[in-house]
Amino acid sequence: MTAQADYQAFMTRANAIQAQLAETHERLLEAEITGTSGPVTVTISAGGELRDVSINGSPPPSIESIRTNILAAHQHAVARAREMANELMRPFQDMLGEVERGGPPPR
Repeated sequence: MTAQADYQAFMTRANAIQAQLAETHERLLEAEITGTSGPVTVTISAGGELRDVSINGSPPPSIESIRTNILAAHQHAVARAREMANELMRPFQDMLGEVERGGPPPR
């Protein structure tokens, strides 16, 4: 393969990776993740922004119980968001690791 062909193959692959990364980023921006603790469910964005809180149960729990459960549910949702982001980014981390080891990115 000539240098020009190598370069073109590299650029084609780089553009494909860039498109995949943009798609993954978009999925993360649109994602809503829930976390639950006791009667409390929170919904957050993948970036951790609180979007919704719901409290189920009768009779209503005490204020302190609600506060504790909201914090725990938020922590649960944040952990799930991190797991989701790590899972979506794993293919890119694998590709970078391969390149760092001197091999070509997987096709």
